[in-house]
Amino acid sequence: MSTTPSLALIPSGYKASKLYSVLPIDGSGDFTVSRASKKHRVNSDLELEILNNNIPALNYDAIGGCPVLNTEPQATNLITYPISFGNSYWTKSGAGIEGDPSTVGTEEVVNGDFATDTDWIKGTGITISGGSATSSTGGIYILINQTTSIAVGRLYQYSFNVTITSGDIRFGDEVLNWSNTATSSGIYSGYATAAHINIYFTSPSSNFVGSINSISIKEVQGYSAPSVDFPTSAFKLVEDSATSEHRIERRISAASTNDHTLYVYAKANTRDRITIQNFDNITQYAGATFDLLNGVVVGTILGSAEIKSMADGWYKCSVTGTPPTTNLGYQEIALAESTHAGSFLDNYLGDGTSGVYIFMAQFEQSSAATSPTFTDTTLAAEGTTTQRLADVVSKTGVTSIIGQTEGSFFIDCVINSDDNATSAIINTTNSVVNSISVSKSNSTGVVSFAVYANSILEFQILTGNTYNVGDRLKILAIYKSGESRLFVNGIKEVSSSATFSFSAPVDGLIINDSVPYFGFQQVNNCISVEVRNSVDYTDAEAIAKTTL
Repeated sequence: MSTTPSLALIPSGYKASKLYSVLPIDGSGDFTVSRASKKHRVNSDLELEILNNNIPALNYDAIGGCPVLNTEPQATNLITYPISFGNSYWTKSGAGIEGDPSTVGTEEVVNGDFATDTDWIKGTGITISGGSATSSTGGIYILINQTTSIAVGRLYQYSFNVTITSGDIRFGDEVLNWSNTATSSGIYSGYATAAHINIYFTSPSSNFVGSINSISIKEVQGYSAPSVDFPTSAFKLVEDSATSEHRIERRISAASTNDHTLYVYAKANTRDRITIQNFDNITQYAGATFDLLNGVVVGTILGSAEIKSMADGWYKCSVTGTPPTTNLGYQEIALAESTHAGSFLDNYLGDGTSGVYIFMAQFEQSSAATSPTFTDTTLAAEGTTTQRLADVVSKTGVTSIIGQTEGSFFIDCVINSDDNATSAIINTTNSVVNSISVSKSNSTGVVSFAVYANSILEFQILTGNTYNVGDRLKILAIYKSGESRLFVNGIKEVSSSATFSFSAPVDGLIINDSVPYFGFQQVNNCISVEVRNSVDYTDAEAIAKTTL
């Protein structure tokens, strides 16, 4: 092999809408990048970083390593509050969500000590005197503080003191998203995400007799997150002191026959394991426990599971499976003891203070965890599903780069996802009139190399081996009329002796056509995508080039 490639791509140089190729040196082989939405990437510090529209995502998997080109399909996060775990959207059972107490801000409640009979709207039967708001007759009573300092979507640390003679009293915002029902005298406190700017006290049983005082609400930030753009948006999942499962969950419908993936970023604190799992209405179809000290999946796995290292002790933990039925299911994130290694939740005696840090949950219809779709740093987009659009990496006007009678494509990649029936890894055109393509079938797991000439399928070479999500592929596809060959991971597949000629110039290169499911990735060295406009590989050279 002696001929210089007509095109060589090593993912490194880029700008908005452009990914530079090393060859040709005149820039005629540079790719156009299109993605009409923002996207997260993993930067060289192993932190998440938001990219603007049309900027290619060059991901890193090790500090000091080489970047990889990450192309992904369109994805939707079915979780509508992926950051604000304190919101009542997440059902808590045996657990709560806490912010960083060292970041507690100023008091947001006006006249929370009831020093005067002002600043509060009182229901019938409520009196304010002696530093308390008192109900003496029972009934439906409402007490409202119309402070304008509370911001919707922010996390707050709250507390209040209540003396109950009879009945109960509930604390919350206007739609009771901060609900905490007091049934006995004492100090009640916790963390909650604001859904309204007003503070309400009401009696759910319409029979409260007693008094309320010392009301406090202070904004609190999250802990340090594995993100450049959401730096203090991680929160602590904390167990209560009961013997129970210590979890948060959300119920979201998922269609059967389609893989679904649930993931969350997590970091060890006073607990070092979490379990995440998916159910349809009653049947668990994906679940695993993750060791956050050693960065491994432990014990029993239902479906499939993966853990990826991030910055500062953080890990991306994911489980994938197919729901057996289309039902309103459960997506659960739970604490686990250091000895727990099962796919189901751990039932144990909590101490009331231990927990782990969690950040950015996603539940998507996908056979693998893609990058987070939520990119709104103001959090205003929470409450609705968010979507990341597909990456399209393409190049036109390359008839001189692509051999019109013979040539080859080499590509080194790792399979990121397997959702489409057939996913093109690299091809020359969206049309099948005159085209060359290398693709992978989801249904069979084989790699295919095909040439169409004048709308006729001239040949299709299929691999004898099958390949799955996470597998690395080094593929060399060589085409020439009467002699076409395919090599994958050091194996020469059955050749084709089909003769053909193109009726029109073969033009255009597309990496991961239509639904881009492959991320181009290196193991020890940065990968290269090569195109040659002549056949210059011997079998021995091709085997050597594609051997892992």
